[in-house]
Amino acid sequence: MSPPSESSNGISENDLINCNNDDQELQDKTAKLEANNLKEYLTSYEDFLDLIDQQLNKIETELMTAVKFSSLVLEMLIPWVLMV
Repeated sequence: MSPPSESSNGISENDLINCNNDDQELQDKTAKLEANNLKEYLTSYEDFLDLIDQQLNKIETELMTAVKFSSLVLEMLIPWVLMV
């Protein structure tokens, strides 16, 4: 086996290989962190959507109550207005 050659800047092939391996490890760790962050983000986003859905359901209920009440008032007033 031939000894590792050195380039003009004093960096050997082994140094470059080790550097590439370190870069790959860093990329792998970064990818894992990004995947975990994405899972946490999606979970919090789903929680956010659930909260919005609950709030919209409350608003829908209040609007339906207001519509029913106003319909009831109109039903009571129409005969009285027609009598005048």
